[in-house]
Amino acid sequence: MKAAMNGLAPLLAVALTLTAAAQPVDTKQSAPPPAAAKSAGDPDPPAEMKSLTNAFSGEWAITETHPAVEGGSQGAATGKEVWHALAGGVPLIEEYELNAAGGTLRDTAAIWWDGKAQALKGLFCGTFNDNGCSSISVKWRDGVAVMEGDVEEKGNAYHWFEQFSFSSPDVFTQTLYIGEKGKPPELVATIEARRIKRSKSGG
Repeated sequence: MKAAMNGLAPLLAVALTLTAAAQPVDTKQSAPPPAAAKSAGDPDPPAEMKSLTNAFSGEWAITETHPAVEGGSQGAATGKEVWHALAGGVPLIEEYELNAAGGTLRDTAAIWWDGKAQALKGLFCGTFNDNGCSSISVKWRDGVAVMEGDVEEKGNAYHWFEQFSFSSPDVFTQTLYIGEKGKPPELVATIEARRIKRSKSGG
């Protein structure tokens, strides 16, 4: 999931999946397109949550890279993501851990189906977050998950957008875009993930 931070520097990375060595990014990177709206062909709510849980459940080995800045090299770090559902099948929990140059970085997210709103809902939590946890929107369809939200760090507001694209059942690419509130998000991190252990869903 991700600061003023000298124009997109490392602090937000703790939760929005940046490394402590993150640098200002190449502004030529384009922001991703907005998430597609639900259509009549979308899966029904119970199936949507079950499908999301089945796709992500397990332990994933990750390699995270950041765009190279002018005159510098591309930053990289390794770590893991653990996704698992709690008893009853909700919420689906993500635990992110990155072995960065400045130490181990961690954050947590929770996703569930809101039957009243008829939509997936989520929370993203990190110690850097002024509010502790922040609400996120979640979309899931055809092997692509899109998560989006706002976060404040030391009084500064940021907007982030993250996309998970599966190339196979056990491999996905995760791309993170972030920017100051009111400005277009820019690509700040790319994660290549490979599932090394599948876990059973809760319930």
